[in-house]
Order: sequence, then C-alpha cells, then structure tokens
Amino acid sequence: MLLAVSPVPLSFPGGRDLVGILPELVLGGAFLLLMLLDLVVPPSKRTWLAGFALLGIAATFGVTVWAWFDANPGRLVYSGSFAYDRFALFVDAILLVSAGLVVMISPNYLNRRGIHYGEYYALILAATIGMMLLAGATSLMVIFLAIELLSLALYVLSGFSRHEERSQEAALKYLLLGGFASGFLLFGMALIYGETGHTQLAQIAAAIQSQTTITADPLLLAGVLLLFIGFAFKVSAAPFHSWTPDVYQGAPTSVTTFMSVTTKVAAFAALVRVFTYTFDGGGTHFYQHWEPVVALVAITSMVVGNVAALTQTSVKRMLAYSGIAQAGYILIGVAVGPVLLPSGQSSTFGTIGVLYYLAAYAVTNIGAFAVITIMAGRGEDLDSYDGLRGLAHRRPFVAASMALFLFSLGGFPPTAGFFGKFLVFTAAIALATSMLFSLAPVVALRRLDLTRNLKDSGRQSGWRRRHFSSVLVSAEVALAFVLLLATGLLTRTFINILHLDPGFHAPNAVTFRISVPGYAPLHQLQHNLAALPGVQSVAAISHLPLDDAGNWYDYYWKEGASAEEQNTVMADHRSILPGFFSTIGATLIQGRDFTEADDADHQHVAIIDDVLAHQLWPNADPIGQKLNLSDSPKGFYQFQRDWAVVIGVVRHVQYHSLTAIVRPQIYVPYPLAPRPSMSFILRTAAADTNLAATIRQQVASVSRDMPITRLEPLSTLVDRAHADSRFASLLATLLSSLALLLACIGIYGVLSYSVAQRTMEIGIRLGLGAQRSRVMKMILKDGLAWVLPGLAAGFLLSLLVTPLLARLLFGVEPGSPANYALILAVVLCVSVLAAWLPARRAMKIDPLTALRYE
Repeated sequence: MLLAVSPVPLSFPGGRDLVGILPELVLGGAFLLLMLLDLVVPPSKRTWLAGFALLGIAATFGVTVWAWFDANPGRLVYSGSFAYDRFALFVDAILLVSAGLVVMISPNYLNRRGIHYGEYYALILAATIGMMLLAGATSLMVIFLAIELLSLALYVLSGFSRHEERSQEAALKYLLLGGFASGFLLFGMALIYGETGHTQLAQIAAAIQSQTTITADPLLLAGVLLLFIGFAFKVSAAPFHSWTPDVYQGAPTSVTTFMSVTTKVAAFAALVRVFTYTFDGGGTHFYQHWEPVVALVAITSMVVGNVAALTQTSVKRMLAYSGIAQAGYILIGVAVGPVLLPSGQSSTFGTIGVLYYLAAYAVTNIGAFAVITIMAGRGEDLDSYDGLRGLAHRRPFVAASMALFLFSLGGFPPTAGFFGKFLVFTAAIALATSMLFSLAPVVALRRLDLTRNLKDSGRQSGWRRRHFSSVLVSAEVALAFVLLLATGLLTRTFINILHLDPGFHAPNAVTFRISVPGYAPLHQLQHNLAALPGVQSVAAISHLPLDDAGNWYDYYWKEGASAEEQNTVMADHRSILPGFFSTIGATLIQGRDFTEADDADHQHVAIIDDVLAHQLWPNADPIGQKLNLSDSPKGFYQFQRDWAVVIGVVRHVQYHSLTAIVRPQIYVPYPLAPRPSMSFILRTAAADTNLAATIRQQVASVSRDMPITRLEPLSTLVDRAHADSRFASLLATLLSSLALLLACIGIYGVLSYSVAQRTMEIGIRLGLGAQRSRVMKMILKDGLAWVLPGLAAGFLLSLLVTPLLARLLFGVEPGSPANYALILAVVLCVSVLAAWLPARRAMKIDPLTALRYE
C-alpha cells in the first residue's frame, strides 16, 4: 500500500528568521572566506589567517552584542526550531571569547610544534558555529546537526598533529566513542519523536503535559534517558567520561584548550534548554522527575573527577579530570533550576548559577591550558609537573597566573570559581531547605506522642547523649586505626625508596638544558666544559633521568621478528654524547660506549639496557645483534626506520620514577638522532658554588643562541622524585596523629562526663565499702567498652582501604600481621592512658562530698 505524503511548501526564510541566526551567518561567512584565503596565503604568512579568523570572531561578537539588545523579549525563528533569546546569546558570547583566546595563542604554539597549517583556523570556526547552533537549538533535528558539525571539526583537530601517534590515537578514540554517543543521542531522539510525534521542544513539552494517564510510557522514559546519556558524553560527566583524559592528553594543547571549554559550554546550554524547559521539574507529571538522575551523575562526576585528578602525573590529564569534576558541579545547577518551590514561586537561581559557572570556568580553564601552551617546547608538549617546577623564578607572571587559575578551578575564595560553586550549591541548598522545612513539621507532628515524650525525656536524655558520644569515640578509634596503618605503610615505603638505587650516581653532578643549533656547537661545548678545573667528565642526553618532560619512545623489534611481533612493544629512546654512562654513574654491563666515530657516515649502532636485552635475547649474547628502531640522521624529527647494531648493554636507569620500570631503554648517538634541546651533565670532584657562572660563560662563548634552563644539581631531580612519597607519608602522619589525638580526647571527654554524672553513685559505692581499685576497673571498663568495637571496625575498614594504597607502596606488604599488631598496641596504649586519667580522678572522690553533690 502506498502512503500519500502531502508536500511541504518551501519558502525563503524571512527577515526575522535571518536576524535570529545573524551571528551564525557572520561567522559562517568568515569560515568560507578563510577557506578561500588558505588557498592563496603562503605557508610563511599563515599567521595572517589567524588574524583574519580573529577578525571574523570579533565581528560576530559585535553582532552578538547588538542582538542582545534586540532579543528582548526573545522569540523562536525558523518555525520554532531555533531560539533567538538572551540565554543563547550569552552562551554565544562565552564561545566567541573562548575561540578568540585560543586563536590568539595558537600561532606560536603551532610553529613550535611544526603543525602550523591553515585549515586549523577554519576548523576552529566550524566547531564554533556548531556550538552556537547547539546553544540556540529548540528542535531535536537542529540539536543533532549542530552536535555533528562541532564533533566532526573536533575529531580532525584532535588528530591535527598528524605525525604523532598519540594525537592520532586520541582522534581515533574520540571518533569511535563520539560516534557511539551520537547513536545514543539519535536513538533517544527517535524514541521521543515516536512517542510524542514532534521534534520541536515546545511541542514535545506540550504533548507530555497533555497526557492524562498515570502510568509511565517506557519508550518515552528510555528516550529521555538515552538523550541524557548523549549529552553527558559531551559534557564529560561520569561514568561517560572515559574518552576525556586520553583525548585531552593526546590532542595538541591548543586544541585541548579549545575543546575543554567550548564543548562543555555549548552542551550544557542545550542540556539546560532541553531538560529544564522541556521536561520542567516544577510540575507533577511522572516524566518531569529527572532531577535525581542528574543529581546522581553530578555527584559521581565530582567524586570521580576530584579523586582521579589527585593521582595524575600528567598536567593535561589532571586538568581533564578537573573538567569532569567541574561538569559535576554544573550539573547540580541543572538539576535544581528552574524549579517550582513549595511557596508557589518559580526560582531560576539554578540556571543563573549554571551560566555564571560556565563563564568563570571558560576563563579559568583556558587560562590554565594557555600557560601549558606557552610553556610547550619545540616539537613537544609540556605534559609533566616537572616542566612547571621553578616557574616562579623563570617567569613569575606566568607562574602567578597559573596559580590564580588553579585556585579558581579548585574553588578557593575569592576567585570566580568559588562564586560559581557558591551559586550552584546555594540553589541546591535553597531548594532542599525549602522542601525540608515544609515537610519536616508535618512528619514530626504525625509522630508526636506528648505524654510518652514528657515521661521519657528526663530519663533518656542523659543516656542518649552518652550513647551518641560513645559511638563517636568508636568512630574516632576506627579512623585512627586506619590512618595509623596507612602512616606505617607509607613511612616504610618512603624509607625503602630512600635506599633504592636509581641506576645512576647523583652527588657531585650538575645539569642544565640548552637549545642546540647543531652538532658542532654541542661538541665544542662538551670539549670546553671538560677542560674546566675540577670537572671530571662531561656528557649530554636528550632526556634526563627522573625528568619526564617531553618523553620520546617508539617501537622496536629484533632481526627476524615476524610481522605480528613488529610494532607491538615500545622502548624509551635517548640521544646521548660519548661518555654519558661514566659521567652519570650508570653501569655498563658489557660491550663498549659510544665514540665520536659513531655517526651517520658509519654503521648505525645502539646501546640497550639489561631489561630490553633480557626481553629479546634471554639466552644469547646481545652484542652484535641487530635492532630495528627509529632514528633521524637527516635532521630534527625526520624519523626513519633503520637497523642498528647493539654494541653495549647498560644497567636500567630509572627515568620515569624511582619504583617502576615503565619501558626498556635504547641509547643512540646524537648524530643519528639529533634533538633541538639537550641536557648536559658535569661530574665534579667536589661541590663548586661558582660552577654555575662558569657554565654560563662557557655556553655564551660557544654560541649566543643556546639559552640555559634548569641549571641545578642532579640530586635535585632525585629529591623531586622523593617528594611525592615524602608528602604522602608526612600527610598521613599528620592525619593519623590528629585522629589519634581526637580519639584520646573523645575517650577522656566521655569518661570525664560519665564520672561527673555518676559522682553520687561512686560516692555511695565507696561509702558502702567498695574498694577504690574496683571503682577504677569499672571506669576503665566503661571507657574501653567502645574502644574494642572501634578497633574491630578499623580493622574491617583497613581491609578495604589498604588495597587502594597499593600503587603508593613499594617493598611493603600491606597485609602483614606485624603491621596490624603494632597499630593495635599503639591504639590500645593511648586509649588506656586516656581512660586512666578520669578513672584516677574517680578514685579520689570523697564519699561525704559526693553525697552532697546534688
């Protein structure tokens, strides 16, 4: 049977419709002109494209400001598919400012990374257009098209560093998971359309309100849930956040800066419009009770984001998890506004809090990522905390800005982040307080028994107070037990790490990093520094141990490896000058060191560590074996696969941490793998305080184009590696001491109060002939009666907590009975001491005085 479909008349949009999307039209025109300019602008002038993109963004921002005054009141355009209102225009302003800031910081960064291509700015504008359309979309179809437009541009931008595997991996992950999330979103939209017959939000809301049945429609509920999952993916809300850390870390930092802010802003704007105004939470219909789900996701995001951020060693991953936590905070504002209060008034405080939070988050997060972008090295991103060490001395203004941005992200007063959190939580507390104070009196009156309460109040109030205090004492004892156990484990770990051999000798060695114009100045500088009095040896390496900034690693395989075995395992690649191993104090197990004859004109050679030698040739001599690796004898980053002969095996050096072997290591001569920056190591006979000035003079005498950074003793790197363990053990010690002190005070306070309340009873007992030792035992028994349950609870809790500490421990067995026995003895001794003082006071009570106590 054929279905007769009535044709839909086509008409050119009217003036009101065109004005409603005027900002998007202006930015779209700038996008088209930018694409054409990229065809004629030479590569050396690509900064002009950034200027034109910035001009287009500024023009669009000016139109947005004009539209702000014109859109009062707001209206729907294009047959109700797009909103021309101040809500969308405010979000547009945030997006345009964010895009403008990213375009401003991009040219220098892209030039340093060697990825300055003209299509970058066009993709930024295309993604911004999609986000602006998403902010004003009032139709499911427009929402989906806008999300796809911004997503496609961001997929390409994530893999913009086309020669870097990590960037390509980030783009692939984002593409696959983004497509999966789009499927959820589209399926949810299809279910909502199928159950309501509409795609426009206003008509969907009207269809839901017109339903009179009490039973819920499962397909419509499923559609709403799938729609929320799609949005939760875009805002990086847990548990739909798994793509965020990997994509943020792998994408170029300027792209991460852009997507970390703008995607959230646009997606939250659509989320507020769809859920807050379509499925209004102020009514009584079943479909309008979506707030608990959003609140649950918000709490999960806050917990997961904040806890995971504390354990990160990558700055970009830390900020990614911070963004997940920020999404949780913003979702609190989404869940509570606008709502219908019990007083009958409607509150939009939650939506106002969301908008303010988005603006504050945009500025602070872009600022934090901008610092990372500025600090990026040539050819590599800054992705380690070590790259920020000493920033206050090198660039104090940048360091102060970074501190301000991080304080704002953390919500410290009086920063913008604090007020953002204050607004969203105030909205939530206002709603909860209003409902609580409305319902609490009713519940209390229904359960009130005046006669019984009057009879029992005097008899039970004292017992209830003591009972509550005793429960608190048990909780304090349990907390003290767990924290003391963690302190012991972390302290023993720190002691073990202090005695750990890092694979090199740090004392009497000085390091510094320079930019290298070529091999000749590098070789000349090594020769000049070696001739200094008191200097025993000099060498250089591309990456210092325990300094993981800008790491370099790649695939390797031995001769004769099958196709399945190739491109499966990776090793750290280190470019070095001859004499490195003797200078740093590493142990050459067998073979020889590099010489000046090991260059690109001779046979390619390599030195491997014992870990790699055991992996590839466990039962054979690795010397003379061939290894396939990546080198770049033609210049910086001009990588090519090549075969190198193994000429030596060195003991593994801890480059990433003191406790973990992350990857095996391959060393190649500098002429085979030149790097734009190298770190020198000078081994001296004794500490020399004037060596720094001498080093600067020698570097300046060779070339003025080799600025020095990170001039410091090699032992400083080891101290930094100890810092995390030292901080963890110190923090655990302080917390456990505080918990033990609180438990001691609690026991003493409860027993002191008990003795004061039982003064007459104790006096009567003593007056009737009771021995004072028995009175002391009675008081001690009462005091320790709640200590034992606390110890039992602490033991059970420790069984859950200690596995979480596993990654922080080294050379320590968490479940050792000796650990538990020692902590048990300490807590018991402190508890007995705290209970003995009130018991001792009870023994001194005079019976006659006690009888006159009341």
